[in-house]
Amino acid sequence: MNVDLDDSSATMLLRSWFNIPRLYPGAHVNVYVSPSGVGWHVRTDRKVNNFEYLVSQALLWADPVRTQYLIRKMVQNPEENHLDLMFTEKQGKAETPVPLREILAKYEKEVSEINQNLDREDHEAADKQVRELAKKIEPDLDKYHKGNFVGCIAFNGADLKENVVKVLMDIADKHPEFKWRLYPVWFPEYEYLVAIFSDSKDNAWKKLVWVKQNLYKTDEKGAKVFLLKEANTRMFVKERKNT
Repeated sequence: MNVDLDDSSATMLLRSWFNIPRLYPGAHVNVYVSPSGVGWHVRTDRKVNNFEYLVSQALLWADPVRTQYLIRKMVQNPEENHLDLMFTEKQGKAETPVPLREILAKYEKEVSEINQNLDREDHEAADKQVRELAKKIEPDLDKYHKGNFVGCIAFNGADLKENVVKVLMDIADKHPEFKWRLYPVWFPEYEYLVAIFSDSKDNAWKKLVWVKQNLYKTDEKGAKVFLLKEANTRMFVKERKNT
């Protein structure tokens, strides 16, 4: 049984870590940074059926959207045997082992108190202590995260969105290392946001500027029509904390 956490939060990781032994006593647990370099892969040696797996995802803070997708997958195919599927490598990038057990060994008192509160079912006190412990171990965990930054460009217009998406899809087909997503946004002045992912702040900004200045479609006469160059946009780069 495995848990895929799409958030780099140390608190989310610890919530899973402390509760797995209560769901599956004796299970051996290992932690990895996911191939994306952002989230966590929590791996156990416990074998479970599909129903137990789905219940565990709900109880161990796995991504709710993915869990919903897996429920649909199981309903559509009751014989599905691959719900608990977690990739150790994606696009040439591998998981990074995280020695969480050794990191927590420095906080024996805090770990003991959290387990005592969980045993007493004082979940409010335990969660408060988990959040406090998460702050203490974040510097140790950060050593295992890879650089992940996202360049964002917000704009307006449904027609523009369709053209931007088409061109970005074409680029990604030709260059699989080019990773991007489009999101609806609720900024007062913008409707859509393109996110372009990179391994450094500088590279994310360079990609973002390139998209702003060079993204174009070809009109019926074969001329280039630049999509975002003259458009009203908002651009920024930030560190990526979730997937």
